[in-house]
Amino acid sequence: MICVVDASVAVKWFVEGDWATREDHVDRAEDILRASRRGAVDFYEPPHFMAEVAAVLARVLPESAQQCAQDIAAMSITWAAP
Repeated sequence: MICVVDASVAVKWFVEGDWATREDHVDRAEDILRASRRGAVDFYEPPHFMAEVAAVLARVLPESAQQCAQDIAAMSITWAAP
């Protein structure tokens, strides 16, 4: 299955604690990530996806935003042409 996730979904893969408890559908976002790891979902993303995710992570997780961005970059993502 092909999946295009919004940056808000990807951010939910990394945040925990108080911020995560205020967010809706964290469990669904994690289900999508697990499906990708099993090979059941292929991510297709626009070029600006990383910038959007990194901007939010830098605000909510400044101490680990760089590592989170590297984790996303290591994922198997097909980047859509602009």
